[in-house]
Amino acid sequence: MRNKSSKIKKRFKDNIVVKNADGETDTSAEVLIRNEIGYTPKVSVIVPVYNTSAYLRECLDSIINQTLKEIEVICVDDGSVDGSLDILKEYAKKDKRFTIITQQNTSAGAARNAGLAVAKGEYLSFLDSDDFFAPEMLEETYNVITKDETDVCIYSGVQKDYKENKILPLPWLCQAENGIIHTNIVKGKIFFITSPNCWNKLFSRRIIDRYNLRYQNLSNGNDIYFSYMAVILSDKISILNKNFVTYRYNTGKQITANLSQMSPLNMYKALLAIKEQTLKYRDKTWIDTYYYMECIYLMMYQKKTSPKTFEKVFDTYKSLFDSKHKNLPHRYFCISTDIPVVFACNKSYSTYLTVAILSLIKNCSKDNLYKLFVLHTELSEQEIQTLENLSVDNVIIKCIDVNKYIEGLVLPTSIHLSKEAYYRILIPEILNEYKKVLYLDCDIVIQRDVAELYNEDIGSNVLGAVINPSSPGNVSYINKNIKIDYKKYFNSGVLIFNNETFRKNSIKEKCLSLMVNIAQYVLLDQDLLNIACLNKVKYLDVKWNYIYFFANSITILPEFAAIYNKCKTPYIIHYASGRKPWNDYPVYLGEYWWKYAKKSPYYKKFKQELAVSSPEKRILQQLKSYRLDIKNVGNSENTVKVLSDKPVNVTTPAWFTDNQGKGVIVEGCRNRVFLQIKTERKGKLVIYFKASFKVIRGVRFPFWIDYTSIQINGREILSQPVAVWHDKPFRYEMPVEDGQDVYVAFETRYHQYSKWELQSVIFALNVDNSIILKKIRKLRKSVAKKIKRQKTSKIFSITKSGNRKVIYFLGLKLTFRNKCKELQERLKMFRMNSYMLQNKLEKIQGNTNKIMLKNYDYFKNLNPSYYQEELEAWFKRITGKRINLDNPKTYCEKIQWSKLYDSTPLKTRLTDKYLVRDWVKEKIGEKYLIPLLGVYDKFDDIDFNQLPNQFVIKTNHGSGWVIVVKDKRRFDKENAREKINGWMASNYAYYAGLELHYRDIKPKIIIEQYIENEKTDSAKSDVIGVNGGLLDYKVMCFHGKAHYIWVNTDRETGQKRDIFTTEWKRAPFRIHYPVSDRTLPKPERLDEMLKISEILAQDFNQVRIDFYILNDGDIKFGEMTFTSESGLSDFIPETWNKKLGDLFCLPQDKYILK
Repeated sequence: MRNKSSKIKKRFKDNIVVKNADGETDTSAEVLIRNEIGYTPKVSVIVPVYNTSAYLRECLDSIINQTLKEIEVICVDDGSVDGSLDILKEYAKKDKRFTIITQQNTSAGAARNAGLAVAKGEYLSFLDSDDFFAPEMLEETYNVITKDETDVCIYSGVQKDYKENKILPLPWLCQAENGIIHTNIVKGKIFFITSPNCWNKLFSRRIIDRYNLRYQNLSNGNDIYFSYMAVILSDKISILNKNFVTYRYNTGKQITANLSQMSPLNMYKALLAIKEQTLKYRDKTWIDTYYYMECIYLMMYQKKTSPKTFEKVFDTYKSLFDSKHKNLPHRYFCISTDIPVVFACNKSYSTYLTVAILSLIKNCSKDNLYKLFVLHTELSEQEIQTLENLSVDNVIIKCIDVNKYIEGLVLPTSIHLSKEAYYRILIPEILNEYKKVLYLDCDIVIQRDVAELYNEDIGSNVLGAVINPSSPGNVSYINKNIKIDYKKYFNSGVLIFNNETFRKNSIKEKCLSLMVNIAQYVLLDQDLLNIACLNKVKYLDVKWNYIYFFANSITILPEFAAIYNKCKTPYIIHYASGRKPWNDYPVYLGEYWWKYAKKSPYYKKFKQELAVSSPEKRILQQLKSYRLDIKNVGNSENTVKVLSDKPVNVTTPAWFTDNQGKGVIVEGCRNRVFLQIKTERKGKLVIYFKASFKVIRGVRFPFWIDYTSIQINGREILSQPVAVWHDKPFRYEMPVEDGQDVYVAFETRYHQYSKWELQSVIFALNVDNSIILKKIRKLRKSVAKKIKRQKTSKIFSITKSGNRKVIYFLGLKLTFRNKCKELQERLKMFRMNSYMLQNKLEKIQGNTNKIMLKNYDYFKNLNPSYYQEELEAWFKRITGKRINLDNPKTYCEKIQWSKLYDSTPLKTRLTDKYLVRDWVKEKIGEKYLIPLLGVYDKFDDIDFNQLPNQFVIKTNHGSGWVIVVKDKRRFDKENAREKINGWMASNYAYYAGLELHYRDIKPKIIIEQYIENEKTDSAKSDVIGVNGGLLDYKVMCFHGKAHYIWVNTDRETGQKRDIFTTEWKRAPFRIHYPVSDRTLPKPERLDEMLKISEILAQDFNQVRIDFYILNDGDIKFGEMTFTSESGLSDFIPETWNKKLGDLFCLPQDKYILK
């Protein structure tokens, strides 16, 4: 009688054709036993079998014992001769879910393809016959992939080493956290998330059938193509990072080879197939990343073989690619070495580090793998992610928390150096797997492949470094404190570490022991390394650490200056000073930093920082900077802790620590501060209230500050404001107990400087100009005129007479011939800086003269999409006030808005000082126009012989571009030519904050009749400006109605401005300039002037119309101004800024110039 089970299992031969990934027929297979489950399985598990009888039962048991029961098991015997087929038949008798297929021995890939030909499941799983699953694997992965509606679910596993009898993790199977990954976002980086194995993935049948995916018929590596193509073609994949599979290793009978056993030729075939198929559906960035990763794998494993074998593998790859893919980059074959690069970073520098990294990436070779390590203790998850996301194909970035390495270490800091400066001495301990490591500071840009630096041979030396240039003062310090030859003193910003010799010579331990005397060192870590590594340093070319401020320094010794002068192309530019490209402008070579900063995710933030760190802002900050030196005097264990309600800089310098206690320094620039001081140990709390200072060539230049209020625990201790600076502090002391809280609140204000104090401050804040002056002295041979010193009371001025220039600066008079081009450039910088500083400081003193920063080149080349953002930043930089152009309300805000969104063609026409004459003639009559003597396109077209003795030359497309000639005989024609040609070549729209209605004016030169009221002494000499003796009336009109009249007087001796209503009553506000001390009579023809003003203004929401009134009563038109004072008017009181803004409405529709 036949067995009952034989009725259920129908045994028959069923031939199937097996095709591979190329669509070719691999072999013919036979279905020996076909399951009869009677339902569509949720998962088909496909198992290729070849001579694994010793492990096959454990494999099959792990499948039939799965908690998910709605499955089918397809076992494909690939010509086994060890009894494996009999075991399969045995299991098929016990479980109706089995299908058994046989074929001649071909490959695991062909066996899997045979299983795919008969599989019916919604999802597909693959398992090698010597491995096994965890019982819950299919159920959990099925639930995740169906819930997430993804095409692939990736999971992890472990490795069982049969030689060592160990269970080891396999982290490379799945290197991501649980969740969904969208492949169109991560693109090629998906290859770093998982391995190319098929047995740690659950596949959706729809992705396999949609693209007809099959395995390659290769002896090994046949699952690389199938696995990665399924991932590439999926829109999203699920990650379930659990160990669901156990991979057997070192059994000698694995069904799948590992990478070290993989044939280079098979690897090539897989890579080639992936490339060709991927380019049909994805962009090239996917395949670049993939190729790079796989070549790394290949070279890593093949390097374990002999050099001849490695060379053979390399040649095989190269010849195959060269013959079939001549355009493929050679970098796919030249993964020569790993180059470790280390940065040390805190929160303050994490943003700027992105620029250094981007410059490294831009200039690195594609033939190397660069591993960047960022050492830190305080970076946030977001900051870490931002840095690590900069990784590209061959540059991998990893942040390392070094807290465990510095635990228990005392790392002294200073105002300029943080604890991160010491992390470099930990490099050989942290990265001990490398023989050599590069260290780079964060404030650099890299212009060359750092592989060249890494490959510098430093022999058995501990470090490779670049000499730090010394000045005479530094030489004395190095000799006395460091006690080494100054010619051997190196800069620690760029270093090559020889890790082995560093550890062998105990450099870390030496540095730590030297910290006992840290008070005698200024640069702390750099000084310690110089002492510890004495005579163990290989000195490198200066081009690898080109410190920018030494390039133009006249203080360094001539021998170092010669070295810097020879370096024409620096490879690494090091911004090692307080002036950085992101906080100052201009900074020498700073353009290279900004070149890479544009690619940084923090670029917008950098621009904002530069705006608030502009020179005038830094002056204000330095002039209101306070400093508190706090110490709990008692014994060496007495300390204090400081907390504040606002950001402050708290440091614990080594020099402030002794056997009387450990002091702290608190610095900031806010005018109201609240501090909580917590004392440890009983003692005497001493607080010195100070201000800032600057040291120039060993001399302290004081910045004074006034403390108007100091409260200790709520009690006021000042009876009147006190003025202090660093060397003249206000001292307060009180007894304290252990753990006592002391509350300190204080207020400060700007100090009112005397005239000579102000000169000292100008000099200290503008020390670069002192360098320029020294450069002038040094170049006296070039200008063939010895400098003469004479006493003068002038703070600053520059005058020119012929080919001579005279500079007055802080009591110094300099006279020389202006023939040296280099000198001309320096003088130009000198004048610009000093003028800006003097005016800003005078404003602090109460002089409200505005500083018009001319950002011409920047605005001219600016993308219009950034106009609003940059205009808002420009306004804040000039005035210190924020504006809101999305909702403008004040007069100044509406003027700024009008520049961008209401610069109509009509405004352009009427701003043109030539074309506006036709408008005036048509509206109010020609009699109001100043007679025109000529209009020219070029200066050389003017025939001055035909002009009267007095005249006015101006250009039609700018403001203030006027030359008044009162005596033609003394007229400096060449100087005028230089000025006017410069004006004609410029577009005024970009001079003062994007006054775009000037942009499309065609430049012309206008010569008008000279007008005046009466002769004055000033008429005897050339005057550049507005005609002397004339009263200048400016009528402010809103929506065609005149509201206020400005009267400007005393332009040559100190401008005054009086503002009147239309009834000639003084207005209750002033704008910018002080009011004159005399009574201005009401003009006889005021009503007529107001009437014609309203006629000209009737088509505009606001406009300022300027007139002159002559002695005979004649009214002469000056100009129409649509952006008065470029929208920078300083209203006193400020409330009138809003009141005048309420007088006019902006158009509903924006007019944007194309």
